[in-house]
Amino acid sequence: MSAAIALMPVMIFFTIQTADETIRVTSRPDGSPAVGQSWGPAISADGTHVVLTHSDTALVPGLSTAWRQVLVWERSTRSFTCASRAPDGTPAEGSNVSPAISADGRYVVFGSTAANLVGFTGNGESAFLVDRETGAVTWASPTKDGFLNGSVYSPRISADGSRVAYFGNATDLVDPPLPGPESLAYVFDVATGVVSVASSESNGTRWQITTFDVWLSADGKFAAFEARSPHDFRDRAMRKDLVTGELEEIQVTNDGTPNPGQTLRGLSGDGQIVLFDTHAALVPEDTNGAKDVYVRDVAAGLTTLVSLGPDGTGLLVDSIGSWISGDGRYVWFTHVGGELFESDSTFVTDLFVRDRWLGTTLQMTKGTLDQQSADEMYVEHSCGSDDGSVAVFASYTADFTDDDQAGWLDVFVRERAMVDATRTHYGTGYPGRNGIPTIEPRTDPLRGATITLDISCSSGLWSVAFVLVGDQAASIPTRLGGEILVASILTLPVGLSPSGGVVDAFIPDEWQLLDSLWYVQVLELDPWASHGVSFTDGLELRVGDL
Repeated sequence: MSAAIALMPVMIFFTIQTADETIRVTSRPDGSPAVGQSWGPAISADGTHVVLTHSDTALVPGLSTAWRQVLVWERSTRSFTCASRAPDGTPAEGSNVSPAISADGRYVVFGSTAANLVGFTGNGESAFLVDRETGAVTWASPTKDGFLNGSVYSPRISADGSRVAYFGNATDLVDPPLPGPESLAYVFDVATGVVSVASSESNGTRWQITTFDVWLSADGKFAAFEARSPHDFRDRAMRKDLVTGELEEIQVTNDGTPNPGQTLRGLSGDGQIVLFDTHAALVPEDTNGAKDVYVRDVAAGLTTLVSLGPDGTGLLVDSIGSWISGDGRYVWFTHVGGELFESDSTFVTDLFVRDRWLGTTLQMTKGTLDQQSADEMYVEHSCGSDDGSVAVFASYTADFTDDDQAGWLDVFVRERAMVDATRTHYGTGYPGRNGIPTIEPRTDPLRGATITLDISCSSGLWSVAFVLVGDQAASIPTRLGGEILVASILTLPVGLSPSGGVVDAFIPDEWQLLDSLWYVQVLELDPWASHGVSFTDGLELRVGDL
């Protein structure tokens, strides 16, 4: 038999030790909000740096320019530096867009039309790589004659900074030049300075890129992209092994059938796990008829649904993949709020993170006190750190800070406290017919998830038990032989079969519950106990994220 309870945050205000925090990144040194729009935020894999573009020169003391610049925000100091500078310190004199950053925040890559960064000339947008430690600037889309006869877009950098990927239509990036403009995926090797075509077969047959993104594994070995096959002219998601030259399709069903019509959203650090979204139902449990987010483990040949609610069930409306952590554990996705959590009733697009290992889903687009925003989140560039503790997103909301100004697209980071969930037994129970009964959780008490408690039956018969729940431990002697080990604020009757019973407790995704302590004990009506009641020992539960 089973019963269900919910832990209510109103009960434990005095046990709070830590909380999540939402910080506005786009703030001037004096703390006032930036003026103007923010675009393209990205975060380093270690979570230490955020890169974005902005036109407010007041964000960086001494910066003077008429152009939007690439800025890097350091979380430890909450301050900006300008990355889009020439070696002499002059800001880039051109349009600067699409920044990306290496795992440790040392290297930044971006697109720019500026001609003063390395002295090249061209008639479009180029890719540049900046070493923030040395100040060196590298032209990441070089040509033999120093003139790029086209453009490259949306550069990305491998986690180790060894390779830069982008797509473009220039013909002179490779030697010999291409016969005519083609939209292809390219990879720039930082060590050798050589550009190669990534969207091609080992025999040189080229595939035309159909979307804006080219994804790289952490070591730059794999590149992933969407392209049109020159053989059947269908759009497919492909992965290129840049060492062996092997090109393979990566978005397929569990039976190996290709499934076109999916949008590639990311690649894990080892290049083996692919993030994508699709309207197709690729697994039996996908029954909503909406767009859902999946991961494909290429090595294991397994496709898994990840846009799930806290209880593991599918969602009713469209979800879109945003980011995947290096180890594939965390997936960020966007979804229209109001369905996943009772506390979210705004029905605007929000950002969520799914822990694939623990099976939890948490909302990231909230204020420090978990306040909801009534404004739409601009989530096309949302992403997170490899350990799942930090998410970055852009929003028009003015609800997260007191001094924000409505109308500007600001960048925020959401920092999760990342407390370890624990479960510990304490005290001593009291026996019944078959000894001391037990209470045992199947999992750790995770925020935004259900914890299941298995209760044994000491009498060996159908009986009734009482679950005591409180936020303080106790040691209260009774005339029944055992001790009450919980200062109870909730008592739940539950029926036990001869084999025991189950209690499910849902732990809401609320900041008040994080790092809180809960205490549980079960008393069973057992006629064979010396005084008619048997006692379990006490169970201490610390609510956490890990």
